Amino acid sequence: MTKRISRIIAIVLSFLAMISLFACNDKTTESEKNSGFVETESDFIKDGKSEYKIVYQEGDSTGIIDLAVNELTTFVSQATGVDLQIIKSTVADKWTTDSKIISVGDTDAALTSGLYGTVDIGELSETGFTIKNIGESVFLMGGGTYGTLNAVYRFLHEEFNFECYATDEIVIDTSVRNKKIIDFNDLKVIPDIVWKLSAAGEIRNDVMYARRLGYNLESDFIVSFGGRYCHNFLTAVNPNAEIETESGEQRKLSELHPDWFSVDGANVCMTRDIEGLSDYVVSEMKKAFLEYPDAIALSFTQMDNSQLCNCEECVKYGHKYGTKSASYILFMNKCSDKISGWLKENFPNKTKYLYLFAYQDSETAPATLGADGKYSPNAPELKLRENIMVQIAPIYASGYYSYDHKLNQEVYDANIQAWQSISDNIMFWTYSYYYMDNDTSGSNVPWPYFDFYGVADMYAYTASHSAISVFDEDLSANNIGFDWQRLKIYLRSKLSVDVNADLRYYTDMFFQNYFKQAGNTMKELFDSYSSYYSKMIAEKGLTGRGNNHKEIDNDELWDEGTLAYWIGLLNKAYEDIAVIKSTDPALYKTLEERICLESLTFRFINERYQYTAKFIGNGNDLATDGARYGFNFV
Repeated sequence: MTKRISRIIAIVLSFLAMISLFACNDKTTESEKNSGFVETESDFIKDGKSEYKIVYQEGDSTGIIDLAVNELTTFVSQATGVDLQIIKSTVADKWTTDSKIISVGDTDAALTSGLYGTVDIGELSETGFTIKNIGESVFLMGGGTYGTLNAVYRFLHEEFNFECYATDEIVIDTSVRNKKIIDFNDLKVIPDIVWKLSAAGEIRNDVMYARRLGYNLESDFIVSFGGRYCHNFLTAVNPNAEIETESGEQRKLSELHPDWFSVDGANVCMTRDIEGLSDYVVSEMKKAFLEYPDAIALSFTQMDNSQLCNCEECVKYGHKYGTKSASYILFMNKCSDKISGWLKENFPNKTKYLYLFAYQDSETAPATLGADGKYSPNAPELKLRENIMVQIAPIYASGYYSYDHKLNQEVYDANIQAWQSISDNIMFWTYSYYYMDNDTSGSNVPWPYFDFYGVADMYAYTASHSAISVFDEDLSANNIGFDWQRLKIYLRSKLSVDVNADLRYYTDMFFQNYFKQAGNTMKELFDSYSSYYSKMIAEKGLTGRGNNHKEIDNDELWDEGTLAYWIGLLNKAYEDIAVIKSTDPALYKTLEERICLESLTFRFINERYQYTAKFIGNGNDLATDGARYGFNFV
């Protein structure tokens, strides 16, 4: 084998890591790391006691306000030992400028104080918030309940340096005996991405981890339709559903209405009986909206990995309008026309959306590039109604680059710009790993996937086009991921709020707080690895297309000497924590597990190409260590 990159070059490359990695994030922004807030004269904590009380909004059906109050009291107590009194808004004393309260959400105090005269709540978005000092009180107010929860975490950050780095790593000041109330100077935070979703196993399986980092669950804003948030054609319109006929006979839906289903039975058919099918779908949509009244969006989306209907009528629509997605658009417009009046009548104070997928068969929009350089729908009727969103899922995009990069030109033109001419409301479904199974179990994807560089540009692109949400498709087969997944989760939580977030700063903070005694060594490993990988992307033309893991499965890409250097740093990290093995065995165990987890990437490559680097941790058995976290490396 040709070994093209020496250990010396790898060391030199580590110096270049942050330049190549974060070149798109040189701009310093006003973020929580440099908020510059000053203290007021009001004592929040004095001699281990507090006169402040929490007054909270009642009647929140989502339970998020209760969670916000619980988080606030829990972490104030953890930081200070003080258990703040909690009072319902309706029984709290009438607010005055001398009141010492922390108001959480839409309270009577917020109304009495004149807060609403100074803040446009609608501007904040559902997940944005403001923190305001009025008199001696502090008001934590979100554009929605999730924004109020985010306001609580920001308040804790400013007062006590609260920060969540991982599901099992929360940092906060402790033994605080005296603390002033911060002057928040009418802080207002409107996230660049309103709804932030992730398929990472830990985020999906640990709700509190997700909440503390500002992630959302699908159920926060999407209606469960047919028991699913997406890929639900055949669960919302179940061909096997038993329907009672006028004669009292039980018949399957597919027997009564065969024209509602595609010729292969894999999806619905949206052309042969558009009136009958849309009537049925709308009736089911109404039930779902009533069952989940707090959600704002409902998807009716095709089944995964299966074609849209190819019947004669659907083929005609495709020829007439240019793409298979045309019949989908026309069907959703029909549903919108039939349900919009009902939605306004039943939910007069909240906009409710339907949404469709631009995915696989429907990925290409029926739009054409004009002489003016802009796309327009192939027919006027293909413009989606105002209350319909399209979730663009560019599955074949190069994930290491922004959508508007030249390598993504085809995706950018036909799949993104074209759709943006058809819908004013965009959502994105992104891909953050090599998603084709490539091990014997079919359950894991161990290949390194380094999109730290591209994700900032991608988020910036989605935000600049007013995307309502971003869903990061990531390895979800396991509760925990390696290949720096926890760092990815943390950094993306910052980018979703501010696409210009200083990733260098947050990366440094992560390594110091997550790896602690081994922080400097693990950061050296990450810097070297990131430089090496960035160089591979640039020089070898790696794309990061999720279906192309073979581009990274190449022994010529992975220099044996460099890999030995990286594994040597992992061994050094174990040496770094050896000093606490007897003095703090619980912390030692935690750090050992974190180092071992990140070692899996490098040890997998080492064994894959039969290299000889020796790993000193936990017996140097990859299969055994992988199994600790649910991975099968056999």
